[in-house]
Order: sequence, then C-alpha cells, then structure tokens
Amino acid sequence: MATTLLASTAACNIIPAPYRVELYQTKWVVDALDGEPLHSGTTMSFNEGGVDGVVAVRTPYGRTQLEQGGDSDGDLIEFYDPRLLEALDCSVDQHAPDEELFAALDTVEAWRVRDDDHITLIGTREIALTRQP
Repeated sequence: MATTLLASTAACNIIPAPYRVELYQTKWVVDALDGEPLHSGTTMSFNEGGVDGVVAVRTPYGRTQLEQGGDSDGDLIEFYDPRLLEALDCSVDQHAPDEELFAALDTVEAWRVRDDDHITLIGTREIALTRQP
C-alpha cells in the first residue's frame, strides 16, 4: 500500500508529508514563470540576514525587499509590501520582466516542493525556483 501511495504521488509531483524543505536563510534562482524561462540572474533570498519574514529579490535591474507571511507547517505563503532598495538600471523597457515577476509574486498563496532543490510558488501563475548553494 505505501509503495502504491509513493508511486502515485511521485507521478503527480506531490511530495509526501514527511518531505520538507526549509526556506529559512536559503537562496533560490527564479527559473521560470508559467514554464517560460525568466531573464537570468534573478534570485530570492528568504530571511536574508537572519531577519524573519523578509525576502530579498535581486534582478539584473535592482533589489527589492518583500515581507513574507504564511504558516510554518503547511503550504501557505504570501508576499506583500514590496520596497525597492536599489535600482541598477532605470530604463523602463528593461523592467518589464521584473514587473511581470512582481505581479505574479503578489498573487502567490501557496508553494509546492518538487525535490530538495526545486520548489514552485503558486498563485495565478507558477514561479519555479532552484536552490543555490
């Protein structure tokens, strides 16, 4: 029975309950938005500097800080109150991918673990992340 459950959950990309990934003080590369690759170099750092509930998003064009909320033992997660900390390039056309990402982050309500090094943030769109060392 347990083998059947594990086989069926693996086929659906569902991770059994005992499998957890800690987000605290981790850094992730944003790989894709709805399966489409995002511009390279965008990262998300959870609890940067050891501060609970703070996520730093670095793109090629700047650095933004978000507040993070959610529960510690489930899949609920949300991001709010973005604050631009540093703009590296102020040309408007360059910011379109950033605006698309931040609009998607604003709708995130849950996250899913794909494996130790891959998670997906889920809202009206899906944001795929890969863990960095």
